[in-house]
Amino acid sequence: MRKPITILYLTMSKIPGIKANTIQTIRFCNAISLKSAEVYLLVRCKLSEISPSRIKRNIVDFYGNGNQIKVIPIFIPILNSSNQRAEEIVYLVAYVFYSFIASILSIILKTLLRKKLYVFIRTPPIMTMYYLFSFIHKSKVIYEMHDLYRRRPGSLLLRLFTASLKKARLIITISNYLESIVKRWINVIRIITLHDAYDPSAFRIAITDILTLRKELDIPLDKWVIVYAGQLWAWKNPEFLIDALSMIPTEDIVLLFIGGSFEDIKRVSIYADKKGVKSVLFKGFVKPILIAKYLKAADCLVHYTPSAGVFKSYSPLKVLEYMAAGKPILAPRQPWIKEILYDGVNAILFDENSSRDLAEKILLVKNNKKLAESIGKNAMKDSKKYTYEKRVEAFLKTLLTYRNALDTINK
Repeated sequence: MRKPITILYLTMSKIPGIKANTIQTIRFCNAISLKSAEVYLLVRCKLSEISPSRIKRNIVDFYGNGNQIKVIPIFIPILNSSNQRAEEIVYLVAYVFYSFIASILSIILKTLLRKKLYVFIRTPPIMTMYYLFSFIHKSKVIYEMHDLYRRRPGSLLLRLFTASLKKARLIITISNYLESIVKRWINVIRIITLHDAYDPSAFRIAITDILTLRKELDIPLDKWVIVYAGQLWAWKNPEFLIDALSMIPTEDIVLLFIGGSFEDIKRVSIYADKKGVKSVLFKGFVKPILIAKYLKAADCLVHYTPSAGVFKSYSPLKVLEYMAAGKPILAPRQPWIKEILYDGVNAILFDENSSRDLAEKILLVKNNKKLAESIGKNAMKDSKKYTYEKRVEAFLKTLLTYRNALDTINK
């Protein structure tokens, strides 16, 4: 069946890769391709890996899906440097080269396929550089915003990025809060909010008994286990969770970190030792297709990212996966979190500036089994609103409903 829409998805992220944005990219592209769109993914890779079939096999093995995506590999040499300024320049040149190749590719696809092509971007540097080549490709660009572009106010890159947003056919934000920021920043009307999503197929696990899962995953059987899944970058401040645990005078609680680089695990581990907290375990990196097992093996799931720093998680993927696991969730009381999680209904929210409040909420959930079961069940029920299938349906409905209007804007 001939699909009416073609999408060229641009990303410079390493795929397969351990960052959440690669999970979102692959699962979103796969979900679109299963619907009424043909998806081409322009992937940066090493010269020794420049094989579409090999990359696709790696994608399927790593993420558990992606069969329907048409992979187009591109080799872009990037030399690492200990000098931060030099590395920024190297990456900027790489983004320029990648965007130029993407521009040529979009022309080729439009010529060969003879149907409408939309270019989907979620990275500010690619959006900026691709905009510079718009006189070549004249493409219809859809930009998905996950965060603001952290550049010095008035800088050339920020001005160019702002100009590229104004030319976009459609802007997608991942929270209503972020949409309101964008609308105050630039005057755009072609903007919608589509919250992030998760893949429900990853949660169809044959083993449902928690003790059996723990034996398989080597998780303590006789402890009340709190799981945090995600990166342990310093800006995320996972030490906040250690602080909370240090205030709980019980030895039957274990905090299990899933994810994090060797350096980050070492940093957090040293901090736990300094605080005298021994009940902390680290599993390191786990393939995305295995995350659901760890979540279902937990007694409680915790999310934490401070809102006061430079970076923010406006719609964290892990929260949606937590909901799908059907376990009680602890999360900070933040505007974008409250769009999805409701205190006392499908989660327990805590003061993001008070590790003592988190400690009290941990004990509240641990000591109130009825409450824990209730919010876990409600979370699982509500998670069905945030599947990739539902997200793609909303995206395609917007695209198909307003396609004629979007296609005539800024021609």
